Amino acid sequence: METIIGCVPKRNPKRPRYREVSQAQQEKWLAEALVHLSGGVPSLELKGKDFGDPSVSGRLADGIKRSVQLRIIQLERNGIDDLAVAQLADAICGHQALQTLDLDFNAISDTGAIALAKVLSAREGVLRDLQLHCNRIRSEGAAAMAQAIAEHSSLVSLSLHGNVGIGPAGTVEIAKMLSTNHTLRSLSLHACRILNRGAEQLARALRQNSTLRDLALGKNGISDAGAAELANMLVQNRTLQELQLDRNLIGDAGAGWLAKSLEQNQTLRDLWLIDNQLSKEGVMYFAMALTRNDALQRLGITTLDGSSDPQLQEALASMRRSQQVRQAMQQLEEGAEALNLEGHKLGDEGLQRLAKAIEASKTLKELHLDSCEISDDGANALADLLEREDSSISIVSLEGNAISEDGRRRLGQVLQKSTALELRLDTAFQEPPLHEFQAPELATIDEAVGEDVQTWTDVPRDTPLEHLQTSADPEDDDEIEAWAERPRQALTDLHEDVSTAAVAASAKAISRMSNDTARSGRAFEIANDNESEASIAISRV
Repeated sequence: METIIGCVPKRNPKRPRYREVSQAQQEKWLAEALVHLSGGVPSLELKGKDFGDPSVSGRLADGIKRSVQLRIIQLERNGIDDLAVAQLADAICGHQALQTLDLDFNAISDTGAIALAKVLSAREGVLRDLQLHCNRIRSEGAAAMAQAIAEHSSLVSLSLHGNVGIGPAGTVEIAKMLSTNHTLRSLSLHACRILNRGAEQLARALRQNSTLRDLALGKNGISDAGAAELANMLVQNRTLQELQLDRNLIGDAGAGWLAKSLEQNQTLRDLWLIDNQLSKEGVMYFAMALTRNDALQRLGITTLDGSSDPQLQEALASMRRSQQVRQAMQQLEEGAEALNLEGHKLGDEGLQRLAKAIEASKTLKELHLDSCEISDDGANALADLLEREDSSISIVSLEGNAISEDGRRRLGQVLQKSTALELRLDTAFQEPPLHEFQAPELATIDEAVGEDVQTWTDVPRDTPLEHLQTSADPEDDDEIEAWAERPRQALTDLHEDVSTAAVAASAKAISRMSNDTARSGRAFEIANDNESEASIAISRV
């Protein structure tokens, strides 16, 4: 079980201690700050100056109150306690210019949070961003601020990161606020010990919330049960874009629920699951889900299994392909004129997924798909796109792929229809003339006429065709040559009155029809035992 360590000033040995400075130094910094404020500046940055002393913080608050143009205040790591923050709250309550207040890494507890709640509820105020990383706020202070935000607030971003005392009880009040709030876009409860109960309350609230975009819930002791609640929320929520769940206790079951939700959610952009308890099965759940999700752009994930596992490697490769497809889609949505995916292992599946975005693009002119592991299926999908009348693509490069002659022939058909299209393959490609196509070589009579033919000549059925003699007379050579020039036209004009017909002909490969022609083909004599008429058919090339 992971131990969740909070971020409490002066109690956590890993946290840098506040610098001990003399009173003279404090007075000097205060004087400089007041002069700065008197100039009507838009921002005040005083990080690590140790203005926690009430006598110093009080005079600083007075200077801030008089600075009516001040928009940003940064007082990170100043040892500010409840008394100092109460003085500051009185100064900025109803301030009509202040938009950002940074009080990270101070010593503010519930009393100070309640004082800040008055600032949040002031109707004249325009505060949009409140940062309270790693203070000492517990459930009571969180509840006071949540209630203020619910009643009236212009706040867009709230960070309570590292306030370990908030817990599930404080999270319940925050969830109630999210059910009715229509302004908050970003909320961080990282390392607040909300546990599964808190995750469940937030998930239920976010099924109704339509404004929150970013939610950070890392390092909160959330296990599979909490992940399942969040997954159900993602199925219904259509506004959340980033969800941070790193450093929790989520295993393969929770990963499976989250992955399944991605098949239906098409708005989440970033999902972080680093340092959880996933094995290769959990990774494979996401690999499968991402083949059906075109929205997720970043997935942070780690696994307990070794990196050499073949199934894990295949799953990771599939996830990389999905990521490349999504990145390409984003470029197309932004109006890219050239899309270079050379060396990206998209494969046929990736290209087929990308086809919809290419079809919707009205600006794309160049498409480079060299060495993308594309075969005939991908080539056929691309050919269908290029044949569209509204296609804007003029250059397509497919070098270094495994496209067979069938795939090349399909692309060649597109070239015949579009003279403006430039297609680049490994070798120069042109549609072969019709007469160059060869009929497949047939080894025996059975292969030539089929197993269903029962009547032949006296020749044994397994006799190779090259041992047969054609029954065509020598004077018929001119006629045969004339028909060889039209290989796609079948001669099927047999007499309609023929009631019983049987194939009783022989065939021979004609390798050279005359000294002046290089055409080749195979002539078959099709005759009828009861009629004197015969017709020579040239099979389809």
